[in-house]
Amino acid sequence: MYQKTCVVCQEEFQSKAHNARVCSKPCRKTLDYEQKARGIANNHKGHINKCIVCEKEFKARIPHKKTCSTECRKVHSKKYHSDLYEQTHDMPERICLHCQVDISHLHKRARYCCEPCRRKAERLRLCPLIKKICVHCEKEFETRSKEARFCSHSCVNHNTKHEPVKKLCPNCKIEFEVDYQSRDRKFFCSRSCATSGEFNAMFGVRGKKNPMYGQKPWTFGKTAATDPALAALGKKISKTLKQYFADGIMSNAGEKNPMYGRNHTIESCNQMSETRSAKIIAGDYPNWCKGKYFSSKLSKEIHYRSSWELKVYKILDKDNLVVTYKTEPLAIPYQFEGKTKHYIPDLLINESHLIEIKPRAFLEYPINQAKFAAAQQYCNQNNLTFEVWTEQELETKSI
Repeated sequence: MYQKTCVVCQEEFQSKAHNARVCSKPCRKTLDYEQKARGIANNHKGHINKCIVCEKEFKARIPHKKTCSTECRKVHSKKYHSDLYEQTHDMPERICLHCQVDISHLHKRARYCCEPCRRKAERLRLCPLIKKICVHCEKEFETRSKEARFCSHSCVNHNTKHEPVKKLCPNCKIEFEVDYQSRDRKFFCSRSCATSGEFNAMFGVRGKKNPMYGQKPWTFGKTAATDPALAALGKKISKTLKQYFADGIMSNAGEKNPMYGRNHTIESCNQMSETRSAKIIAGDYPNWCKGKYFSSKLSKEIHYRSSWELKVYKILDKDNLVVTYKTEPLAIPYQFEGKTKHYIPDLLINESHLIEIKPRAFLEYPINQAKFAAAQQYCNQNNLTFEVWTEQELETKSI
């Protein structure tokens, strides 16, 4: 133990530390207070500043203090912020480097409007576009991923395609094939099987339980003479097409007649053309052959709007050279009579051949020529082949 004298109260005390100066906590607080007061007084003596507002000299503990009092500090702060506002609003317009949004209201060093934009721009900078060759179609494509192997989802599906799964329709008891991806979702071979018989949601619902109980059909008490909706049933010919036949722009005379060259005289062909044109103008022409067809190659139902389309679908399903095909795959804009319209081709085979199925008698019509020209231009721009199949191609050409 060391014998010491307290520097505050001047009393003697014993301590284990050789450098002890005070005897208790109150004396320690008193000593700290005296030392702090002594240090502030020394600083005030050492720094004399000039107020930037009232230009008076004052003593300060901080050497870079600018104002002498609270009032001067408020005046200086108000003036500083007003000058800063004018400077920021006089600056030229600045935009985000990623999304091109105005960021003049942000800090002068800001380059992006938000954190997501900064991250996206950083990713684009660190991962530039690189060119690769698709493993499936062998086409060149651009990507930011070093591990990319395919140019599209279709190429991924074709390259990793599983064999179709054979299933038994619970309604018609016929075996059919479905895609591997749809094996757990598709149970019926067609929509008609899924909604007919005991599999229909309304099967066995009779009497008052049926939601149509007590309701009359919409045709009750109506005739074609009294109701325009009944009179319009079966008339699918547009007003424009009727006007073309009436003005003579469209006709089935001569070589445009489908029966031309089939042991008919020219007089009989002309007579059939006039009869057919008159029926079209009057709206009495029968409906076109249309319906649904289940494609075994696509494993789904597709619509057909003519018997020729149905024939082509059946041939494509049996042809081993055809990997896949799409019906009405896209809409191509074209100009006709000063208006912008859209032309929808019938088929896209193997992602390379765009096909239109059209009677030979309709090829020379102005609207069809405009459609074909737009389709040919689109195919040239996208490395596709455009073909028009008539009754002659369907009879002779092997698809």
